[in-house]
Amino acid sequence: MFLLENLFMDYMAILGCNCLLKRRIHAGRLFAVSLIFSLFHLFLVCFIRNRILYLLIAHFVLNTGMVFLCFGWEGKRSYLENWVVTYFMCVIQGGALEWLLEQQIFTQNEVLQIFVVTAAVVTAVICFGERRIYGNHIYPAELKKGERHIRLHAYWDSGNQLMDPYTGQEISILSETTAEKIFSKEKD
Repeated sequence: MFLLENLFMDYMAILGCNCLLKRRIHAGRLFAVSLIFSLFHLFLVCFIRNRILYLLIAHFVLNTGMVFLCFGWEGKRSYLENWVVTYFMCVIQGGALEWLLEQQIFTQNEVLQIFVVTAAVVTAVICFGERRIYGNHIYPAELKKGERHIRLHAYWDSGNQLMDPYTGQEISILSETTAEKIFSKEKD
């Protein structure tokens, strides 16, 4: 039972990270890596008697390796983001499971425990995913006009589909204060 529970929780943590961060890694790859690392966890439980050593290896070596094999290396920031979100998913699952056991809810039914843990991960992905939607549309931009240029963050909105009626090209909207930094009223 330990292997199945660990496999499920590892897979849900990685899958939650994949969904929340929109990494688009195939679910089969995530499952295969989760299975491999669940077997490593089982090996650790069977052969390492020192609880502190087990926890250090499980949390910092195995989880780090699992995140690396699932998502690869796309730079420090991306890797750290993957690791933190995966660990966050593990904390949510562990907290939900601990609460169920403490409250003695579904103590005899592991399937219902897994269902509640799944619901906690799905809820976290939905809630935190909604908060990230606005942030996913902000990009660094640079405006150039002759010798003048400024760097800023721009909001990309494909929903308005504004176009120049004469050229048919997409247009962007600038605030007056931003436009004054790049365009002069006399020349432009």
